[in-house]
Amino acid sequence: MSPLPTTEESGVLVLTFDDRERLNDCRTDSFLEEVIQAVEGRPQPRVAVDLGSVEYLSSSGLAVLVELQQQVSSQGGALALFSLQPFVLDRLQAARLASVFRISEDRATAIAALKAF
Repeated sequence: MSPLPTTEESGVLVLTFDDRERLNDCRTDSFLEEVIQAVEGRPQPRVAVDLGSVEYLSSSGLAVLVELQQQVSSQGGALALFSLQPFVLDRLQAARLASVFRISEDRATAIAALKAF
């Protein structure tokens, strides 16, 4: 398994979820642990998550996003999701979670919103 792709831009940590199988795999917590470790120890983290490669979101994938949101919030930070495929956005809306997340159309918009936080 390849490591979670991360970059830093204008003080915003960008996580790229490019392996939808890992995100949606309910048999292991290793991906969730890797995601949480990426933000742990950062004071007031600003995190943007690129979901452009994710065409499907299972309940396990939803749980990863919710756990990440809770972790970032507990550290006084902010999280934005961007480049959501239509099915992923529909899934968040059906689960009544769309209002829990900042959702941006693209990377630049997500970073700008988080910089203003």
